Amino acid sequence: MTTASVVRQVNPAPLYLVIIAYVGYILLGIPIGLRGVAWESGTRADFGQPVSALGALILANTISYFVSSALASRLIQRFGLGNALLVSFLLTGLALLGYALSPAWALIILLGVVVGFGLGFVDAAMNVYFAAHHGPRLMNWLHACFGIGSAIAPLLLNFILAQGGVWRTSYTVVALLYFVLLLVIIVTRTQWTVNRAGLSDESKPASSRATLTLLIVWVGIFTFFVYGGVEIVPSDWGARLFTAARGIEQVEANNRISLYWFFFTIGRIVFGFIVPYFKAATLMRTCMIGIIIGAALLALPPSDSANTLGVIGLLIGAFAMSPLFALLVTTTQEKLGPTHAPHAISFQVAAASAGIGILPAVTGVIAEGTPSAVPIVWILLSVLLFVLFEVSQRVKFNG
Repeated sequence: MTTASVVRQVNPAPLYLVIIAYVGYILLGIPIGLRGVAWESGTRADFGQPVSALGALILANTISYFVSSALASRLIQRFGLGNALLVSFLLTGLALLGYALSPAWALIILLGVVVGFGLGFVDAAMNVYFAAHHGPRLMNWLHACFGIGSAIAPLLLNFILAQGGVWRTSYTVVALLYFVLLLVIIVTRTQWTVNRAGLSDESKPASSRATLTLLIVWVGIFTFFVYGGVEIVPSDWGARLFTAARGIEQVEANNRISLYWFFFTIGRIVFGFIVPYFKAATLMRTCMIGIIIGAALLALPPSDSANTLGVIGLLIGAFAMSPLFALLVTTTQEKLGPTHAPHAISFQVAAASAGIGILPAVTGVIAEGTPSAVPIVWILLSVLLFVLFEVSQRVKFNG
């Protein structure tokens, strides 16, 4: 029996907290899924910014996302998970409302720091919570909820635009949803815990410094960093590819990004059922090859006006990518156990957030002048992810 299994049997999480966590993860996905399509649907024009200026907001989100993710384990230990979640949802909701009301691009960047901090903590905290209490099935479904939120975002924006609204309206709606969930967190605040009752003192979490001395942790950090770019580059710059390089109308391009997240979400739901029946390493290896194939199809020159083959490649990549994050997190829990896993998972989520910010920001510089290069970047990142994964399989941990 694995360490993670022992923890789950000793201290299972109530079902209603799982449901609340799933709703929270849907809300986590919406601002990220909204960012790229809102930029092309009015934000950039309102503030008179060049295409690549989105990179500044991505970096603002990313830096604070990184910091809060890296500190998540410490914050949970000091203030309690419930209290920290409460503050995170409050700050994020207020900052998203600030997006809708902001008169200046500089203020959007400052608010982006707050949004990133709130989202980063929720992301890392929920991963630590689920790794401690549940296996890969519920973890995959947790991350499927992120996909649901990201898929909803472009559809929400398109609906609002069709009703005569603007991009600011979408952020107002999302902020209100955060405030509703905040009320639920207030009611259940004392019930959120990652205590591992029944574990010996020797199994208590190590210091963050001790965890960072492990080579396997650093390989994981780099793996998650690259994964962040692999996941978000198609979302942030796919619409730019289809409109500027493939001649697709903006609304249709937005719909394709929504479809990307839809297939991503469906994949996480499907894999949630089947992951217990496969070796994690074999499944992850197969999925990474699938991403490379999908990215290669997207990179091919269009054979028709709708770029059907490119869309198929986008969806193959999304589906193949879907279980990787959850599997990587649960594998960390299995390998490192309760001694090092909480800090390691926090650092890995932080690294993913850095990848989500830095790699798409760099891609944006490329996409402004050469939008057709977006799938090439996706291919290169996917290959690097595969290489890092193979390295991680050869690094041993005997702690």
